[in-house]
Amino acid sequence: MGKRAIALSGMVAALAATSGVAVTLNAHGASARVTTATSVPAPVPPLHATVGEFHFSSDNFKINSEKRTEVVMPQITIHAGASSGWHTHPGPGFVIVTSGTLALYQVIDNRCVKSMYGPGQGFVETPGVVHIARNEGASGDVTAVATFLGIAPGTTAYKFLVPAPAACPGIK
Repeated sequence: MGKRAIALSGMVAALAATSGVAVTLNAHGASARVTTATSVPAPVPPLHATVGEFHFSSDNFKINSEKRTEVVMPQITIHAGASSGWHTHPGPGFVIVTSGTLALYQVIDNRCVKSMYGPGQGFVETPGVVHIARNEGASGDVTAVATFLGIAPGTTAYKFLVPAPAACPGIK
C-alpha cells in the first residue's frame, strides 16, 4: 500500500472516529418541483478534508483520483416518516446504517429499485444515480454515517437535490 493510500485510509479512519456532527432529517415540507431533504441543519458542517491525488490497487479493489478532492463525512439521522429527498452525488458515497431500517429507492435502468438496510449493513451510492433514503417506520430514527469522495475541493457539496423521477411515482 502506497504512502498516499495509507494516509487516506488513516485520515478516513480518524475522521470517522471523531465524527460528532449530524444532519437531522424530519417529516416537514417539500417543494412541488424538486423534492427537498426535509432537514434541520447540523450544528456544525460535516467533517471534511482536501486530499491530493491518490492511487490504490489490489486484487479486489481499485481507487484513483487524478486531482485534489474533498472527502466529506456527515452523520445522518432520518426521523420516522421522513426522507433525504431525491438526490444524486458527484462522487461515490459509502454508507453504513448504525440504527433503524433504511429504505433506499434508486432509479436503475429506468426502474424503481427498493433495497432495505439495517444496523451494520452498508451500501455504495453510485455517482449520478438518482435515489432517496427513507425511514418508513412509524417511530424511531434511522441513523447512518457516510463517506463521500470526489467532491469539489473547498466545498462540502456532496448532495444535489433533483426532481422526483417518473420511475418511482408517489415516493417522497
